[in-house]
Amino acid sequence: MTYSDNDLVLAIISKSDNFHIGNIGLHNIDWFYRKAELGIIIGERNYQGKGLATEAVKLLLKHAFQRLNLHKVYLRTEEENERAIKMFTAAGFKRKD
Repeated sequence: MTYSDNDLVLAIISKSDNFHIGNIGLHNIDWFYRKAELGIIIGERNYQGKGLATEAVKLLLKHAFQRLNLHKVYLRTEEENERAIKMFTAAGFKRKD
């Protein structure tokens, strides 16, 4: 875990084999406006597409809203990254047009 006043970065560990498969974090945390930007990467291809990113995002959002008392978590992704958009939608994000 890496933590600064404005960033929180956590490892994503596979429960089945205790293997580090990626990272997830809240960045540019604005404590006054209570918002942050989410970032995630699953670098190990064998673990992609198995719902692990969705689970990690849901857990981080729970922490962000319940423990850190944030009011908004946002992210950016490329419009053509349909796989990421599907995952973020499943985790509860709404698309801003």
